[in-house]
Amino acid sequence: MDSASQDFQPRTFSIKLWPPSESTRLMLVERMTKNLSTESIFSRKYGLLGKEEAHENAKRIEQLCFTSADEHFKKEPDGDGSSAVQLYAKDTSKMMLEVLKKGPGITAESEAPVADTPLESGDTVLDVSGGKRAFIEADEAKELLSPLTKPGNSYKRICFSNRSFGVDAANVAGPILESVKNQLTEVDVSDFVAGRPEDGALDVMRIFSKALEGSVLRYLNISDNALGEKGVRAFSELLKSQENLEELYVMNDGISEDAAKALSELIPSTEKLKVLHFHNNMTGDEGAVYVAEMVKRSPNLESFRCSATRIGSDGGVALSEALGACTHLKKLDLRDNLFGVDAGIALSKTLPNLPDLVEIYLSDLNLENKGTIAVLNALKQSAPQLEVLELAGNEINAKAAPAVAECLAAMQSLKKLILAENELKDEGAVIIAKSLEDGHADLKELDVSANMFQRVGARCFARAVANKSGFVLLNINGNFISDEGIDEVKDILKAGKNSLDVLGSLDENDPEGEPDEDDEDAENEDDEDELDSKLQNVQISASSDSDFRNGSRKAQISRGSKHLGLGQSQIHFCCLPVRSGPSGPEPPQNRTPHEVKVEHVSPQRRPFQNFEIALGAGAKQRRSVRPPLSSHRLTAGLAARPPLDTFRPRLADALSAPQAGAERRRRRPRAGEEIQPRAGNDARSSGTRSSRQPDL
Repeated sequence: MDSASQDFQPRTFSIKLWPPSESTRLMLVERMTKNLSTESIFSRKYGLLGKEEAHENAKRIEQLCFTSADEHFKKEPDGDGSSAVQLYAKDTSKMMLEVLKKGPGITAESEAPVADTPLESGDTVLDVSGGKRAFIEADEAKELLSPLTKPGNSYKRICFSNRSFGVDAANVAGPILESVKNQLTEVDVSDFVAGRPEDGALDVMRIFSKALEGSVLRYLNISDNALGEKGVRAFSELLKSQENLEELYVMNDGISEDAAKALSELIPSTEKLKVLHFHNNMTGDEGAVYVAEMVKRSPNLESFRCSATRIGSDGGVALSEALGACTHLKKLDLRDNLFGVDAGIALSKTLPNLPDLVEIYLSDLNLENKGTIAVLNALKQSAPQLEVLELAGNEINAKAAPAVAECLAAMQSLKKLILAENELKDEGAVIIAKSLEDGHADLKELDVSANMFQRVGARCFARAVANKSGFVLLNINGNFISDEGIDEVKDILKAGKNSLDVLGSLDENDPEGEPDEDDEDAENEDDEDELDSKLQNVQISASSDSDFRNGSRKAQISRGSKHLGLGQSQIHFCCLPVRSGPSGPEPPQNRTPHEVKVEHVSPQRRPFQNFEIALGAGAKQRRSVRPPLSSHRLTAGLAARPPLDTFRPRLADALSAPQAGAERRRRRPRAGEEIQPRAGNDARSSGTRSSRQPDL
């Protein structure tokens, strides 16, 4: 035994960080695909990669970088692999950046691209946007633009994006641009005054505008300059002289109502316009009227983008009606606005006039079932050749599923279908998936994430795409699929023509979640109306204010309880007096909060969504309280006779736990609700200071 003890040696453990597991490599490919196909500063400049092209590039990058890192690891076999991991990460990042700067390929299926004809390379293009973002002063401007000063140069396209010009640099650039303006056809001055003070930025715009006045341009990009009305009018001389524009990009420019009006007034003719992009502005309903006027004057428009522009129902109707004049339209992007049902119906009446539509993006428009069904019925008849259809985040449920299925059955050329963030559940999922099983040989992407379906719906969607050659991505994330259901989906995909590579991430799937009950909101509203009168008879007795402050008083519902089905339920409560001041009730920062506790809810009835209780101690004011299935606590206050609003705070969050998965579903504003300003654009309402600083 002693010898055994002497021979014992502590076991040593070594951790190898290389090679990564197969699942880790697949996850990296998936994340790179998402990053390459998501809109960014690079996509706005170089174009947005389609999902298929991004996926192919991601797989190629991962394989090359893995091979390189593996060779590096083999040269140091005693290492832990950390240097190989670092090389792997560094090379993938570098190659991703190269792919982004290269932009989409000729055959790429891009998602409402920023530029339908991106700048070409060659001696006809001067592009100074490469390298780090930086301030450009006079000496550097002279050096950058020196190719334009050479006699006999043939430059037709120039790009100044990503470089911030000061007034001195603009004064150098002005005469050079004026000398070549007659040969220019495309000018990109997007994001060229970043970080400059407003007055200086406006002066730079005026100098460039004056220098380019009279040029005959077919392409003009003035995006990402925080223009506002002042900025638009700073470009007035250039805009007024353009009668042959075919492509105009005014994205992320703080285009308000006044700025949209100025833009509509300054451009003399848009009859030749084929591409008009207004993405990410603060146009609103009033500004949409002026955008609609430009659209009406653009009968040859082929690509129109007015996404994320705060347009509501009235503006949506005006815009939808104006689009009826654009009979050659191929791409329509109206995502992320607040159109609502009425604007959806107006759009459905316009769609029969757009027989050439190939891509339509209608996500996050609050269309609901009625507006969605109207749009789909119109598309079924007028655009069976559609290749891209996006309807995410429109509160569509199973009642609209038959209309969706009928429309999809007619669209056999469909390549991309996005129905994410709706409420299809299993019932709607089965119907829609069935319509995709037969035909649809060109389908490459299906996104039905966050739709509250479970095992049955997941299996149906897997069967629908399992045997489609060329299919790239199935996204069923954010649903309530059990672990067994996930295994079944994987088995179905393995048995088909596609591998598991087509299955997207499941990191937000909730295996234990359950969908909300149908029509619960409507039932709750009925309960509220029913209780409004009944609870008038409920009283809570209390002997004195001191009992409240002591925190020990039990109050029995004295009458009316039998009408409510609450039996002999008790409510324990203690209320804190609120002292009234000249400007209303005094906040209780320095006073001890007391307890309001729902002791019992009758098991015979589902808890009411809201009920009102008359609080005692002489104050017959009411508070809205939501009874949960279990006890909860909240802070309460009681005054002698404060304003009624004091007693009507919203306590739903304090009293009821969120449903599983509810935090993932985007909530659209309801009719009558105040629309909060969209973050990110307020700084662009006036002036020209950009929030993005250049790297110095």
